[in-house]
Amino acid sequence: MYGKDEDEGGEEPQPAFEGWSLIGIGGDWENDVDMAQAGDFWSVKNVTIAAADQFKFRKAHDWAENIGAPGDVEPFVVTLGQSYEGVAGGKNLGVPADGTYDLYVNPTTKVFYVMEPGVVPAEIATWGLVGSNINNWGETPDLVMEFENDLLVRKNVTLTTGSQFKLRYQNNWDVNRGAPGSVEPYVMSAEKGIRATAGGKNLGVAEDGSYDIWYDVVNEIIYVVKAGAALPQTWGVVGDFTSWGEKPDVSMVEEDGMIVARNIALQTTNQYKVRFNKDWGVNRGAPGDVEPFVITLGEPLAATAGGKNMAVPEDGMFDIYYDQTNELLYTVKAGEKPNTGEPQPVDTWGLVGDFNGWSNDIVMTESNGVFTGFVVIGYKDDNTVQKFKIRKNAAWDVSVGGNLVSLDTPFEAVSESGPDIVVPEIGAYKVVYDTTAKTITVSKIQGWSVIGAVGGSNWDKDFVMTFDGHSKWVSEPIAMTDASKFKVRFNSSWDDVNTRGAEAEGFAFTAGTAFKVVSPGKDIAAPAAGTYTVTFDTAAEEVTVAAEGGMSAFTISSADDWAKFVVASAEKTYGKEETVTLASDITVTALVDTLFCNFDGGNHTITYSFDQASDGTENSLGLFRVVKGTQVKNLNVVGTLNTLAAINIGGVVGHAKDGAVIDHCVSNVTIVATKKVTQKMGGIVGWADAGSKITNCVNKAPVGMFIPGKASANASQIGGIVGHIEGGIEITSCVNEGQVTYEGTGTPRIGGMCGYINNLTNMTFKDCTNKGAIVLNEGNYTASSWSYIGGLTGYYGTPTQGSSVVYDGCVNEGPVTANVTDTKTKIRMGGIAAHGGISNDAYAEGSLVWEFKNCTNKGELTSTLTSANNHIGGILGIGETTTKVVCDGCTNSGSITVAGNGNVGGIMGQLTSVSSSYTNFTVTKETVISVKGGKVGIVGGNNSPFTTAQTGKVAGTLVIGGETTVLTSSNYKDHLFGSDLGTGGSTDGVTFGD
Repeated sequence: MYGKDEDEGGEEPQPAFEGWSLIGIGGDWENDVDMAQAGDFWSVKNVTIAAADQFKFRKAHDWAENIGAPGDVEPFVVTLGQSYEGVAGGKNLGVPADGTYDLYVNPTTKVFYVMEPGVVPAEIATWGLVGSNINNWGETPDLVMEFENDLLVRKNVTLTTGSQFKLRYQNNWDVNRGAPGSVEPYVMSAEKGIRATAGGKNLGVAEDGSYDIWYDVVNEIIYVVKAGAALPQTWGVVGDFTSWGEKPDVSMVEEDGMIVARNIALQTTNQYKVRFNKDWGVNRGAPGDVEPFVITLGEPLAATAGGKNMAVPEDGMFDIYYDQTNELLYTVKAGEKPNTGEPQPVDTWGLVGDFNGWSNDIVMTESNGVFTGFVVIGYKDDNTVQKFKIRKNAAWDVSVGGNLVSLDTPFEAVSESGPDIVVPEIGAYKVVYDTTAKTITVSKIQGWSVIGAVGGSNWDKDFVMTFDGHSKWVSEPIAMTDASKFKVRFNSSWDDVNTRGAEAEGFAFTAGTAFKVVSPGKDIAAPAAGTYTVTFDTAAEEVTVAAEGGMSAFTISSADDWAKFVVASAEKTYGKEETVTLASDITVTALVDTLFCNFDGGNHTITYSFDQASDGTENSLGLFRVVKGTQVKNLNVVGTLNTLAAINIGGVVGHAKDGAVIDHCVSNVTIVATKKVTQKMGGIVGWADAGSKITNCVNKAPVGMFIPGKASANASQIGGIVGHIEGGIEITSCVNEGQVTYEGTGTPRIGGMCGYINNLTNMTFKDCTNKGAIVLNEGNYTASSWSYIGGLTGYYGTPTQGSSVVYDGCVNEGPVTANVTDTKTKIRMGGIAAHGGISNDAYAEGSLVWEFKNCTNKGELTSTLTSANNHIGGILGIGETTTKVVCDGCTNSGSITVAGNGNVGGIMGQLTSVSSSYTNFTVTKETVISVKGGKVGIVGGNNSPFTTAQTGKVAGTLVIGGETTVLTSSNYKDHLFGSDLGTGGSTDGVTFGD
């Protein structure tokens, strides 16, 4: 029988469309292009729109409710991807070029977007795909999934057999879905879906190809099918709670040899059945004549074709199982298992935390309800001790944590919201969870050790190794003979899983050369008598044995090791293929002249100082004077550098060359120079050649040049991160917190990221932040050149024709100050950049491109110069005639104070390229520009006539010659720029508002 009977009837009239639509496409103001609703937004995809078209959004094919652009410009030409707040009855819209577009509108907020095809606005994006060949696990935004027939889908995704992927919410790992079980990757079948599991395993495919990936959010099921193929036919649960099919069936998915639908809310008054492919042609119910048939929870029921409706004996949440092989139905309380006559699976508890990326639990052993596990706790990336919790069945449904007060003492196991467990120090630990008493006990254990016929023992003594907090265990020096053999083992255990040895019988190590070890492995033999240090890298499963008097090519554990490394570096002992690792914090006195190998600081700290009391011959100065084509990473440095002679000075590296990479380094080295020469000084690197990379680095200490008597040091170059860049490099996710100071006369170039970029090709500053004060203290001056002071960068010299610079997502929070005592001085200053381009008649107008994307200045800009030579802007101080400035989405909230006259603006000070553009900018109400006189505007000071349209929002206050003007909606247009825009450009897109 069927679950619901319906009367037959005639064809119903189609209701009038009452949703939102586009009107005006192709000049047609009569026929709408209907949109589809998804949440708060209505959208329409792949609409062909010409640049000459004008259009609006309206409801129900009627003008009573319609949305257009604010302001007076018609048509209002949108910027793709930009969020706009429309108005009722607003102006017609237009697109920048002929093309195909996706459009979105929220009728409640009136927010609308025009997007490139397939691109979804971030505020609308929900679930997306992330993976190895999709976006390299999140380096770019996830592939957004969209609703189609109540399911989320992303179509035509290219996958290979080696690729892995998952689903996650809002580009964030906090909420993600994968496969159940322990297999990774779980290879999907086109024949069936799988249960979407929170934090589950990565997914994969059986063959290369293009796929459609579907996600049933309600029933937590993932399907992967070949592109264009139909979803697999499935069984589902149907009943009065789905209006017998008017709403979607609750899909069932295969688990443990049966198919199951989970977490269905049922009351005793509800009735239900199961059916195939949402069709009554094949369905299953209860046997007999009673309807509804009240089932017995957990017990099997003969699945009968066309059988009677079923009901539950009590209200609650239920899982419904269908055993197709034996034609049996089971209804159980949610989370319980059906009574199949087989033993129920045993629950397991495991350890999960920072040490395993909060996945791949370490399974604990059980005895009478007491679970025991062993774990090695090290350091996180931020050098804090790793944390962990205990959870049930490798899932977050049930977990415990707690506050460890002291080792070896039980403490309360707090369920669900319990805090992460924190041990007092790194090392190996035994964790015991008593599920009856609800207590956790943590005890420190031995960890890894060396055992064998070594150190005067005969396989009867463990030589305990020291953990470096990451993956390496290092022994003290151990005496060996030419007959010595050994292994390494964990917690003094000979269990195979806890023992490591050589891959082959009769293996003898070579001092300083790493070799693979296996479990349980063969004995490792010493090649000769001597004293050796054994290092076991648990991540690489490699052992390195260093001879006393020499050193391992992979580990530095002491100041003596460092001294040997300095000598070995001078002798070029280690090359580009080798990595030296720091295993502990050390204090050193010697500097490395040239680094030819890679150096991994292991997040440890090197403390050093160098005080050059007199002139010398050093050209480069830093912990590593020169890094040649290799990488320095994960290193903290502390100390001082005082110099009279060195030219290239950096807290970590003096001179980075041949594509050197400096990554995740933190400098707390105070740098002071007093020599009257043109020096290049940076908190991380002094001088960086083309092709270098500086990423994820932080400078916390002051960098300053203080010339006695404020004499001239010419064009010295000082940066919080790097002093001088030659060519173009990449600086990403770097932060300067230290004050950058120049005190003297001359023509200094200083900035929070970099002071000077010379012979520019292409340069990128991405997600960089300056928090330190940038200070120029300049005395009596007699020349006629300019001083350049920027929140991020100072000056560009002789850029190559066609070169470009991108500032992407950069922020200045520090004050930028020029304390000047002589009117001959000239100041160029910017919250992000002081200068862009070059003044050179040989270069075509606008042939260089300086791009500022989503940059923000919050710092106060101050110049005490009383003459008229001030070029100062909240984002850019001056853009030369050769330079096309493209500034989009930038914000200034920092005030600007100038003692004299100047060309001053909230976004830019002086601009001479007519092709430049400023779009989507914001000058906030906190901005106060105070100037004696000159060309002053809330957006820009002195500019050549624009040929482009400027757009943005402005507020704030201008104080010019003591007269205060607070911007309002009625006067702001009169105060945007300090000079005439000409007739080619437009400010119609500039509005008032914070």
